[in-house]
Amino acid sequence: MNQRVVEGWAWTPEQTRLFYVTRGEGIPIVICNGIGVDWRTYWPEISMSLADSFQVVNWDYRGHGGSDSPIYPEQYDISECARDIARVMDALDLPKAV
Repeated sequence: MNQRVVEGWAWTPEQTRLFYVTRGEGIPIVICNGIGVDWRTYWPEISMSLADSFQVVNWDYRGHGGSDSPIYPEQYDISECARDIARVMDALDLPKAV
């Protein structure tokens, strides 16, 4: 399958950039890294393997990896993280994902 890698950014309303990388084709899988790591720390081999059959999206939380830190520290919370996942999916025109 297609292992073409595409890097990009989704934007929050306050203009915080959220970095993502996507590879492969098929049913989208969005991988959340966990606090304190970025997509390059743990996921490259797993993502490349999954990309043989799926579209794999890795993205960095606010203040991690290639993403900007939020303007307001209170924006580090679970509900904002969920909205950020939706922003990344919207930037990639993904209506749903695993």
